[in-house]
Amino acid sequence: MYRLLAFLALLALACPAARADTVIHPGGRTSQPASGTITLGGTFQPLFPANPDRSGCIVQNTGTHVLYVFLGPIANATLLNSIQVAIGATFACANVGGTIVITDAISITTSTTADPFVAFFQN
Repeated sequence: MYRLLAFLALLALACPAARADTVIHPGGRTSQPASGTITLGGTFQPLFPANPDRSGCIVQNTGTHVLYVFLGPIANATLLNSIQVAIGATFACANVGGTIVITDAISITTSTTADPFVAFFQN
């Protein structure tokens, strides 16, 4: 136990402290919140408009039902052609390296009204 504590103390000394003015996002962009609740279950609501300058987004299902995410014009959105996001899971607009970013319009729904979600985007 003593060795573990000594190792952790040395590790903490070796790691530089994060500065408050450190820019984390590429290009100095900051995330914008877009969290909320589903206004009408079973009906898609717009979350992010199409934007060719989008550099990323993330949506987490914090509700108690499956969240459906549709990419493209909301008029074409159905449950069958949507991405299902399980309770507690997330959907991201960019791959791990950020080399591919979805810039389509994004809309969401669940099967019930008032299911919450957490969302952020970068443009």
